[in-house]
Amino acid sequence: MQERAQVKVSVVDKSGIDIHIIVDQALDAGPHVFFWDASRVPQGSYKIVLRTKKQKIIKKIEILR
Repeated sequence: MQERAQVKVSVVDKSGIDIHIIVDQALDAGPHVFFWDASRVPQGSYKIVLRTKKQKIIKKIEILR
């Protein structure tokens, strides 16, 4: 983060539904690390979505068992 901002990081399934909110709060500038326990999520494709007022970043992930 380059500046303090309201941040939402979520896990989204193939149908576009947020299945887990990792963080939804104001964060200070600087690097941040978050962990998500995917042990209860079925195998498949998901997206990790980071949203602020100024940007939206999407990363695709695969859960393999």
